[in-house]
Amino acid sequence: MTKSLKKKMLYMNSKYEERVTQELLDVASFVDPRYKTQYISVNDIPIIKANCVKMKTMNTSQK
Repeated sequence: MTKSLKKKMLYMNSKYEERVTQELLDVASFVDPRYKTQYISVNDIPIIKANCVKMKTMNTSQK
């Protein structure tokens, strides 16, 4: 049983290891009022903020 659990945990770790996936999850956490910056690395917070502003600016300029 522990071998199976370890295998599943390693799979989950590798599943979210890609930088693009992590950035998407960080943005989703940042805009969700329940989490905000709770699960985001302190070093990544300014980058995520800048990305959110950039996405918002791009969205409003297209209208």
